[in-house]
Amino acid sequence: MDGIILENFRCFGARQVARLAPLTLLVGENSTGKTSFLALIRALWDVAGGSAVPVFSAGLYPLGSFSDIIHERGTKGKQTRFFEAGISDDSITYLVHFEELESTPYPVMRRISTAMGWVEIQESPTENPRIKIGVQGMEWTYTIDGLERYDKSLLVSIPLILQDIPNASRQEDGLGSRLRLVDGNDPDVSDYMAIAEIEKVFNQFKPTPHTVASGPTFQPPLRVYVPGRDQAVVSYLSNLSWSDQSVWLTLKSANRGIRQ
Repeated sequence: MDGIILENFRCFGARQVARLAPLTLLVGENSTGKTSFLALIRALWDVAGGSAVPVFSAGLYPLGSFSDIIHERGTKGKQTRFFEAGISDDSITYLVHFEELESTPYPVMRRISTAMGWVEIQESPTENPRIKIGVQGMEWTYTIDGLERYDKSLLVSIPLILQDIPNASRQEDGLGSRLRLVDGNDPDVSDYMAIAEIEKVFNQFKPTPHTVASGPTFQPPLRVYVPGRDQAVVSYLSNLSWSDQSVWLTLKSANRGIRQ
């Protein structure tokens, strides 16, 4: 993994790629996206490793609901309807498109691209999944009429799905593969060979869930300052620091004891 792709995620608006090195440091002021970035990496790795829908609102992903995660555009707070995130390396790019489902982010599309072609999984809680494949300037769309043959996470089953393409049918005859071609001409021999090459690359893309040892956590602040309401206290302490050093040092020492 050498890059993270983000678009419309929290404070990250326009699409951008954060390049990663063997040792990568995140430096920034509060509320600049460091924790959100780390939480997103964990979520992406889990989805790529087989998790169907990451949970952003609890546990290691305390980022809230879809409306909390989506990036706000414009001065009127108008929000977009999706956010995208992905992982890239030298040979493959994995992109996930999230939309809102019952106030939570749902991965409606997952796309893996290589130099030879791409495979896209389109999922909906109410419809059969669709698989789109593109190689050599050609595209095909398949539906999966039954998931018994495949893993519940279709991403894990992509190599098997690609193997089933030669047996895909245009009719719902209940025979052979559950894969059914619904858009595009039947692939020819050269297309099958190109798809087989994509399969080899996909077999190398097998992230293990929970590879990240620990995720970001939020801690309640030790003290809260409300501008306006607490200004008098701040001014008093500021003046005390130079007007009466002994009292100031006593308060400072007491505050350290409370924090410990």
